Amino acid sequence: MTKNFKKIFGGIFLLWLILVIFAAAFYWPQIKESFSALTGRREAGVSVASAVSAARPGAAGSILAGGNPKEGFLWVDPQREPIGQYIVTLGEAHGAFPGKNLMVYDGNDELGEVTVERALETVSYVRPAKASVDLSQNPGGYYRVVMK
Repeated sequence: MTKNFKKIFGGIFLLWLILVIFAAAFYWPQIKESFSALTGRREAGVSVASAVSAARPGAAGSILAGGNPKEGFLWVDPQREPIGQYIVTLGEAHGAFPGKNLMVYDGNDELGEVTVERALETVSYVRPAKASVDLSQNPGGYYRVVMK
């Protein structure tokens, strides 16, 4: 009976050890990142600005990488009724807030203004300002937006 108990306990211990090793292997990058954030140390040659700008150059990465945080893109979501929802890639991180006016361009041609309705961290929902711009003719299209 003692031999069987030792074998069972040894097997359970080995399974637990394997589980701990796999968990450590999969979570090591996250653990390492949080530890370096706590101690203030970073890997040589890697900066947050370069990582963010490489991952999302149109969003908050442009601010960290030294880009122009006052320009972004406007997209017309064709799934929303009746004429679509307008979404821009400028958010609170860029200085957008509800009521802020943005100029809309198609290339270098000025189309009109949109007003921010709801600003999130890196994107905002906008609506045409006083029917100055009608983008419903090109659902799913992209336009350039610039903060005033």
